[in-house]
Amino acid sequence: MRLAIIGGGPLCVYALERLVARLSAASGVDVPGRGLRIDIFERSGRFGAGEVNSDRQPATSLLNRIAAQIGFSADESNHRLSALLPRATRPTFHEWTQHRLRETGDPAYALGPMSIPPRRLHGEALAEMFAAHVAALAAFGVEVHAHAAEVIDLVPSSDDAMGLRARCVDGDNGLDVDRVLLATGNAASFARAPPSQPDAGGPCRIAQAYPLQQQLDARVVAPGTDVAIRGLGLTAVDVMLHLTEGRGGRFESVATAEPALRYVACGREPRRIVAFSPSGMLPCCRAQNFKLLDPALAYRGVFFTHDAIARLRRVRGVPMSLPDGETALQLDFEADALPLVVLELARAYYLTLLGPAFDERAVAEAMPVYESFFAADAAVGLRGEVAIDALLAPLQTAFAAACRQLDPSHRTLTSDDAVSASQRDAMRDAFDAVLFAPALPGRPQPGDLPAVRPESSPWGHPQALSEHRFDWRCLFHPLRDPRFAGSGEPPVAEPAWRSRLLAFVRQDLRNARQGNLRNPLKAACDGVMRDLRGVFGALVDRGGLHASSHASFLDGFMRIYHRLSNGAGIEAIEKTVALLDAGLVDLDVGPGASVATDAEGFVVSGPRTGATRRASVLIEGRLPAFDAADPVEPLYANLLRRGLVRRWINPGRAPDADFVPGGLDLSPRFHPYDAAGREDARLTAMGTPAEGQRLLQSAAARPHCDSEVFNRLDIWASDILDALPPSRFPGI
Repeated sequence: MRLAIIGGGPLCVYALERLVARLSAASGVDVPGRGLRIDIFERSGRFGAGEVNSDRQPATSLLNRIAAQIGFSADESNHRLSALLPRATRPTFHEWTQHRLRETGDPAYALGPMSIPPRRLHGEALAEMFAAHVAALAAFGVEVHAHAAEVIDLVPSSDDAMGLRARCVDGDNGLDVDRVLLATGNAASFARAPPSQPDAGGPCRIAQAYPLQQQLDARVVAPGTDVAIRGLGLTAVDVMLHLTEGRGGRFESVATAEPALRYVACGREPRRIVAFSPSGMLPCCRAQNFKLLDPALAYRGVFFTHDAIARLRRVRGVPMSLPDGETALQLDFEADALPLVVLELARAYYLTLLGPAFDERAVAEAMPVYESFFAADAAVGLRGEVAIDALLAPLQTAFAAACRQLDPSHRTLTSDDAVSASQRDAMRDAFDAVLFAPALPGRPQPGDLPAVRPESSPWGHPQALSEHRFDWRCLFHPLRDPRFAGSGEPPVAEPAWRSRLLAFVRQDLRNARQGNLRNPLKAACDGVMRDLRGVFGALVDRGGLHASSHASFLDGFMRIYHRLSNGAGIEAIEKTVALLDAGLVDLDVGPGASVATDAEGFVVSGPRTGATRRASVLIEGRLPAFDAADPVEPLYANLLRRGLVRRWINPGRAPDADFVPGGLDLSPRFHPYDAAGREDARLTAMGTPAEGQRLLQSAAARPHCDSEVFNRLDIWASDILDALPPSRFPGI
């Protein structure tokens, strides 16, 4: 059996882990892996790490998750798996850093469980895991070869109808293989060659920002240059920090009432970095994760659940025949599902704000309207924002009653407001904890509150409960002026926009420091958009939404989703704020900005703020979505040309209304369908190539959460080993 793994990054490490675990479980076999050869192709040569997590990434490029939330192996939470590695051989990333710190004494490894690590440190750990798995495979008789080469084509072998020949970019004759795992990750976002150097400071567009050291070399982005970045996500933050701290600048702590940094320039920075995006906003800050080591603290939905999605399909789903012959009952996200997402966000928010005593009553009062949402006659009128307002009404009514109950100025309460003294005290304690309790692991306890309440909330929260009413429109679009919601917003002057933006970012930092259990906004976003990711998958995967809704979902809601739940870490946002304060980063063009070119370079114009900025370098700060047909990644374009794979299509209900997100059409076992619609078990594609047909496929593995990537790769590993002579594997 000749197995090729194309892409030697994290997915490859996870795949090898599953093979090692299954071979370790083989009973009665002296050398259970004899007869299996694995060829691993990684064009960067950084085996285990790959390009995105390369151990050669600059120190300024940070992950957006904490050290204790990164894993490398399946664990006991993967209850469907029969084979796990011995506990001592499967450390989490945080455990790995502690071991390396003890071994070396190097402070680079001195990370707490809540620390945000550099990407290259993650790459170093992945490389070590890769080497350990290769050694274990060799001990089991598996022959492993690592090739620092890029596969650009798979050609059916002329002498073996079942085989394939992997051809690399260097044009050699290639290598014959029987099975292929496509684990290429975000390879298309990394440039193969540096950009051309501008002539004497002339205009230069950098289409791919990674690898940063190559693409943003000082010969291309010279000191003192005016730079523009299209995009304000994680890539843009990487670029900003690389062009400042990465060139020798530094950040110093400032003695203020709350944590703050000041940037000290080195003189090699650009003169100004103008960044812009449709929203004009930085990504929201990832909250401190105070529930990662206790599965019981994970949020459990009441309204937006797997059962709710199934009920919606029965009542509102419209049948559509998919390319694989299956029929999907398709939904409209904004009309059918968004109301449940917003209702769940409101419930999670109020649960944190006012505690279980309020939650029990509010949920009970919301249930009749919630149940009516699934009635057949409601599918016509109760949709979209009308449905959102109707579903939220009971919770908002309960909140208004709570305001009266907890406000001492209300001497007279209606019969509907009546609650026991213990319930009122419980709500007051929960609200006081939000206002005044320190950021600590676990749910707030009565002893957390200071004996003497300070005059103001250290988290910047208003002390009047009425000012904490849940507002989903403000959550999704926090910098819009609420006075003009839904009616088109008027222009706003640059200083006013800058002031509004900085005020929001600073409050968002406070919210993030308070954490995902004690801050109502962060608890809602983390609980619904991260803990309930499986429900989003059940809603969207394999044609769950109709074509036009699927397109608008990816282009609209998912931008909000990533900004609210997949933002940058606290340290990265603190540094970005310091760059804003120093005047090196300029976001004054505001939302909806456009860029034009003229003889002198690039002109960025903001329609809302009226600001105009010039730049001689334009950096594309957005990672492109995967598209198998894009020739920038020749492997998939060649596979399409040969008919070995096809792109997944969400069929439209009218001519020319299909939605083609770009990912591959894959079977439930992640085997591609060829051009004729036949499942090809020789090929398996996971991660980025599966995006579009499925949701959220590129996330790194997490410990203690029944990580789905290991469940899927375990099936793949079983298939690989089952294809060997069966006598080799009794008992697996």
